[in-house]
Amino acid sequence: MLVLSVVATDADVLTPYGMAGELVLYYGTTNNGWSDRFNVMDGKQTDSTFVRLNMSKTNGVPRLTISGWQGRQVSIETSSNLLTWAAYSTVSLDTNGQATATCPSTPASLFLRGRLVGL
Repeated sequence: MLVLSVVATDADVLTPYGMAGELVLYYGTTNNGWSDRFNVMDGKQTDSTFVRLNMSKTNGVPRLTISGWQGRQVSIETSSNLLTWAAYSTVSLDTNGQATATCPSTPASLFLRGRLVGL
């Protein structure tokens, strides 16, 4: 279920009070799910709670590229069964919203996820 919450959209009403309009898209059943925020004055994205993990190999070494909102910290967690998760590493996303980490080498079947720290 997609929940759409519009925080404010009328810039003419908000500008005299020093506020900018903001559109917040919540993805989930409550306002505690994932979200993207946009400034309605210029349409630019101002924040996101999404994290993307991409696995690749460089010279045969597994590497993990983490993408998300700049300046955020992401906890990388591992699981062998998708039920129990253990902390593996924490990375800080740079000004481009990117970070890299080495991938755990064992066990052969391993699941990875990224979670924003502090949210």
